[in-house]
Amino acid sequence: MPHLDRYKLETTVFDGSVVHTTYTTDLESRQRRTPVQTRWTDKKTLGAGGFGIVVLQETDGGELRAVKKLLKGMGNIDYSRELKMLSKVAHRNDLFVLFMGWYENAECIYIAMEYIQHGDLSQYIKIPKFCTPKNTREITRQLLEGLQILHQLEICHRDLKPQNVLVASTDPVWVKIADFGVSKCTKRTILRTRFMSQGYASPELLGLLPLTDMTYTNEIDIWALGCIVHEMLTGEIPFLDSPQYFDSQLSLGSEPDDAQMPQTDVIALKAFCDGSIEFPTDRMRRSGVSDAAEECVKSMLVGIPKFRVTAQDALQSDWLLPDGYLEAGAQPNAEQSRRNHMLVSSRPFLSCFPTMFG
Repeated sequence: MPHLDRYKLETTVFDGSVVHTTYTTDLESRQRRTPVQTRWTDKKTLGAGGFGIVVLQETDGGELRAVKKLLKGMGNIDYSRELKMLSKVAHRNDLFVLFMGWYENAECIYIAMEYIQHGDLSQYIKIPKFCTPKNTREITRQLLEGLQILHQLEICHRDLKPQNVLVASTDPVWVKIADFGVSKCTKRTILRTRFMSQGYASPELLGLLPLTDMTYTNEIDIWALGCIVHEMLTGEIPFLDSPQYFDSQLSLGSEPDDAQMPQTDVIALKAFCDGSIEFPTDRMRRSGVSDAAEECVKSMLVGIPKFRVTAQDALQSDWLLPDGYLEAGAQPNAEQSRRNHMLVSSRPFLSCFPTMFG
């Protein structure tokens, strides 16, 4: 993994802690290369999944980070894929969780990321005071900006859902896309393997379309986002057998039991894709969703993938246009605050790689 070696942290792994060694240059003391050691100690487990855990680590100075610990030798999983995706979006930590490097030992690969203390969107999505029309609009904009970048880089996330959207700030609202464990580059490859989360899986992933080659594209991310936006606006995921679904407190790689997962009403969804029924807008209308917001959601939730709106075009919808957005009373400095944070938080990130950045 030559490209990823630039992000590899020089590390000594201990039981319950690790020590990273970085190097600094001090002209006054005429020290060209001085080693600096930083110890990170495990504090608690944040989440667990089938292939590893996520732990909270802290330095002696009180800095926090989240570390994904992945067991080697688990099936045919290529862990370098997640590292590659994180490295490709590392310059936009206003939209994606900040990648702080990686390290390994004989048993595991460790991926270090910023710790976002507010948790993930699944913890807020049923709270009306959080999912206001203004906040929902801003979250939609931010997630579309993230998907626009991913798709321009020819990356398909493949598992966009509230648990993989981290809440960096609640006021002004600011979210980041996380967990690239099943993401894949679409350049010179065909997507066939089906990764899905019930409730957010597109019709093509569920096998409801008459596709002969059973492939899919970036449009699955747009469908998943449409489901998330619908859920924020109405409190319900579209095309469910029952409006009662799990209230997950899991994040960063944790998965609820199958019995807790929402189940898609495949009969209704197939009928919609076949054109037998219209898109069910009754939930949005009962919730007082504006016509512009409804049209934006419907443009993402189109049954035939090639007719689904792109992230770039969705950002130009009437609901999300800047003028209408500001007239609705949104914070005009929300975007600037995110970009300012990106510049500030990038400084310690860059210092982790002295050989790369001088």
